[in-house]
Amino acid sequence: MSHFHCKFLTTAFNPNGIVLFFYGILAICFVLSANLCVLSAFPLHQCKMKEMLRHLEHEIKKLNTSLKVDHIHYNPANIHQPVINTSMPIAKQNKSATCGLVYMEKALELIRDHQRNLIKDEDMEILFKEIITRLHRDIIPCANHNLAKCDNPHHPVFPGSHFKAKQWTRNFLEASVKFLHQIIHLLERPKRHE
Repeated sequence: MSHFHCKFLTTAFNPNGIVLFFYGILAICFVLSANLCVLSAFPLHQCKMKEMLRHLEHEIKKLNTSLKVDHIHYNPANIHQPVINTSMPIAKQNKSATCGLVYMEKALELIRDHQRNLIKDEDMEILFKEIITRLHRDIIPCANHNLAKCDNPHHPVFPGSHFKAKQWTRNFLEASVKFLHQIIHLLERPKRHE
């Protein structure tokens, strides 16, 4: 056996050699996974935001039905809701749209945590995960790129009592559908320079 082979075997099978070998494997795995993430992500300038928002709207309606809160009276005055003031300049409307999407993500996380404590429903857990992941990974980055970045998002405050929590959930989900329509309408406007 050559000197090189002996040296390799003694290095590879001593404790330090094994540790170095595994660090090397971990480094390769990290580089491969980072490259796969880059390859699987869509370019932000090509994201189809209207289609993503329509799909999100469908999922939120489905969530509203699944949570069985649609029988509760809708009263939008009960909560802070994301809304776009159309009398503002376009740049501020764009920022409001992105901030509203960030608010939606945080509110849905609160609703999910509340529901998780009440009922164990695997399908609902999956639906929450899909919606929140889509908002965080796809829609908000797309809005940051194509509309405006949100500097100071409003944070939702979830009520303590069970009935108020259900009422808040119902109002939030209804308001979210209307808000998504507003963003779609904003995206369909002809671009103007201000």
